[in-house]
Amino acid sequence: MKRTIVVGDIHGCYHELLTLLEKTGLRDEDLLISVGDLVDRGNTSKEVWQYFMDRPNTITLMGNHERKHLQGIHNYAQEIVKIQMGEQYPHFLAWAMTLPYYFETDDAIIVHAAMEHDLPLHVQRQDVLSGTTAGERYLEKKYAGQGVTKDKLCQTTTETECKTTTDTAGQTTTETEHKTTTDTAGQTTTETEHKTTTDTTGQTGRHTGVTTSAYWTDHYTGTKPVIYGHSVTGHLPRIVNNTYGIDTGACHGGYLTAIELPGFIIHQVKVEKDHWKEQQAQWQIPVLESKDWDNMEISAIQKELDRLAYKESPAIKDYLNNKRSYLTDLDASLPTIKAQLDLFASAHSERLHEYPFKTFLYKSRSGNLSVTDLRKSLHTPAKIKQLQHLLSDSLLVSRSDGQ
Repeated sequence: MKRTIVVGDIHGCYHELLTLLEKTGLRDEDLLISVGDLVDRGNTSKEVWQYFMDRPNTITLMGNHERKHLQGIHNYAQEIVKIQMGEQYPHFLAWAMTLPYYFETDDAIIVHAAMEHDLPLHVQRQDVLSGTTAGERYLEKKYAGQGVTKDKLCQTTTETECKTTTDTAGQTTTETEHKTTTDTAGQTTTETEHKTTTDTTGQTGRHTGVTTSAYWTDHYTGTKPVIYGHSVTGHLPRIVNNTYGIDTGACHGGYLTAIELPGFIIHQVKVEKDHWKEQQAQWQIPVLESKDWDNMEISAIQKELDRLAYKESPAIKDYLNNKRSYLTDLDASLPTIKAQLDLFASAHSERLHEYPFKTFLYKSRSGNLSVTDLRKSLHTPAKIKQLQHLLSDSLLVSRSDGQ
């Protein structure tokens, strides 16, 4: 029988993904679905992407991390992945542009982060489905003042019972029995029995964490289960009101979780280290070196250096200090540049229009050029160095003509 395997947020945990899929007994004919956030934070984002790109019978949903890459919103995690991808990064972006925001099987609706409980799938907002900051703010506003009381929770159609056992190997295996019945009044009731085994660390039991995206799950009353990721639920999936949250913190040293359909059988593997913590330390200098400092505005560079001033690593401190010295030297060169412009304007007053820096020359000839003017106009390191180069070449030509 063909199955569907839905995997929670992988975040670059490739080896754990392979272990999890081996545990599910994934076959070629099985449909493999990622809820999104394939990349960022883990140590093997490129390998995860290539696996999902190359494997037939595979679907990846748009996560907020894929959207960040597409929109050029590069925080630290995205900067790391851009370096790791190298020449493949444009291909990754082209692939990410094709990702759907939701997928529906006979058994479940799958989204990355959230959905509005009272709207059909085809009119759902993309920022809500993918869990962007704007989408979460929208849900917070929509559900403001609509907190779910204990009485309301008692009226929901989904009950979740978590039972804990441990096998001798300390492996985590979750079995979920998902039954839907209809009473004589036409009311559909979903009962879920959620049995969980634990690892030897004793991380077991009912998860009582906060649900994602302004408690949209508290309002869901649909008869079709929704599987989502995005917000870490703890070491166990969060099952409430026919919704299944399966981001269990893989990249932070938690678990990587998959749901097997039909049957809603939950599989998990423990991630043995906090990959994101390691990646942050390992990639600090490469990320700094990859920045296009010369084309950044000097004021933005200064803000970035101030923002990173708390870093304790000696290597990072040295890098930042060298960058500060670089800015100081550039600023100290402005009086010399002004003097050269003044000299050039005086010597070539009839030919100023021939030079690419003629604006400065005209101001100099009229006695209105100041270092402050240069500082405002030459607001990136590249602009300062470009003018220095042009002046140097022009002065050499001028001396040659004079001979």
